[in-house]
Amino acid sequence: MIEPQDILIIKSRFGTRLSKLREIRAISLRDLATEAGLAFNNIGEMELGKTDLKLSSIFKLAKAFEISPKDLIDLDNDSFYEEYARQVETKKQSDKSATQTAKKSKQ
Repeated sequence: MIEPQDILIIKSRFGTRLSKLREIRAISLRDLATEAGLAFNNIGEMELGKTDLKLSSIFKLAKAFEISPKDLIDLDNDSFYEEYARQVETKKQSDKSATQTAKKSKQ
């Protein structure tokens, strides 16, 4: 049986994970809320470990971060942060390259 203090620890660790992923993406709570289709204050409470998580919220957040729900809730996989940071950087470079190509083709 899961004890109440274990639930608090899990919520806190999930909040930390959410905050770190948002930091890696360099997006605000409001931007994440918009992308995920969730309330701004709800995400803030998740990051603080103050709210119970809904399965639908986990899926929406995972989609906004462009990761699997498993990666979002795998709280013991700290090496994921490095992998995610590389993924975000690769996407930024790709987006930058696409923007430059589009500008050149308009000229």
